[in-house]
Amino acid sequence: MFGPIQHGRSYILIGAFSREAVSLLHWPEHRYASFKNARDEYAASLDRQTEFKLTGHLNMHNAIIDDPYVTTGDHDGKAVILCARDSKS
Repeated sequence: MFGPIQHGRSYILIGAFSREAVSLLHWPEHRYASFKNARDEYAASLDRQTEFKLTGHLNMHNAIIDDPYVTTGDHDGKAVILCARDSKS
């Protein structure tokens, strides 16, 4: 997580997450599973349980999918936008 940085009346935080698959049989083995799942599950959890509500997605135009020379992931180039409700509203 990076930030917050103030932008007008708002604060911006940036983060990246990945889901990992842990093996209970071959401890401490764990491997990457998904960027998208981690991002979407985290955003949904914040939307459900906090004042941060999912308001949209931002296409960053940097998707890297299925290119074993660059990544092993499913990064789709989209950021989730979550906004906190103004406590004065």
